[in-house]
Amino acid sequence: MIVAYLIINRVMLRDRIDVIPDEKFQEVVSGYLEAYIYKGEEPPEDIAVAIMNMADDYLAGRPLDMRAGDYIALYNHIRTR
Repeated sequence: MIVAYLIINRVMLRDRIDVIPDEKFQEVVSGYLEAYIYKGEEPPEDIAVAIMNMADDYLAGRPLDMRAGDYIALYNHIRTR
């Protein structure tokens, strides 16, 4: 599972900013997503919402568009580990 990109909606412009997270970020997020989707394991509390948002997108067949707040929460989680 690959996280495609980050979406940041600006209030007035509604621009989309594409970011390709690094390999470590992809690996960690994919691990939590797979554990949550396929094994029913709850993600850590500080990133639970982010993982569940991406899982919802995946299970609904939508692209994994990561919200800015989710990206920040995940990045901070990885950075502090």
